Amino acid sequence: MLEPTRSKSKTYEELTSIEKSAIILIALGREASAEVMRHLSEDEIEVLTITIARTENISPEVELEVLR
Repeated sequence: MLEPTRSKSKTYEELTSIEKSAIILIALGREASAEVMRHLSEDEIEVLTITIARTENISPEVELEVLR
């Protein structure tokens, strides 16, 4: 039986600034992220929303590094 493949988590150095921003918004939670996004343009919100939806397999270590 085939197992689903999972992509390897990116390292901090491999993340783009948009991906780092998405990780921060995910960590903040829904309400705080909504408050932050109120101050962004529609284009910025669209890019971040797409990036958040595509974000997966972020290790806790990388998340902590982004939040520092």
